Amino acid sequence: MNTIVTNLKRASIEIILLSLLTEEDMYGYQLAQEIKKRTGGQLSMLEGSMYPILNRLKSNGDVTFHTKIVGQKMRRVYYHITDSGKEHYAEMKSVFNNNVALIQELI
Repeated sequence: MNTIVTNLKRASIEIILLSLLTEEDMYGYQLAQEIKKRTGGQLSMLEGSMYPILNRLKSNGDVTFHTKIVGQKMRRVYYHITDSGKEHYAEMKSVFNNNVALIQELI
């Protein structure tokens, strides 16, 4: 059962990250905290696990990033969804919803 849950979470994280970024630009820790908060702690992501996905989304042109200085020396990298990222998210959401509907018909 744990393998199933892990695989579902892994497959869902890209769409979750894009969904959050449609609301506002966010930095890694903020993304991780939003996921945890909105799922009541049932889904949590380590920031280090998100960065390869965010970098892949950046390579695909779905997100960009910019750095802000916070305080005197701390830097935060904020991720921003691009127009092509919004289109990719809409496609992923449609496929996801269709798959969920198909599965619900079968079970």
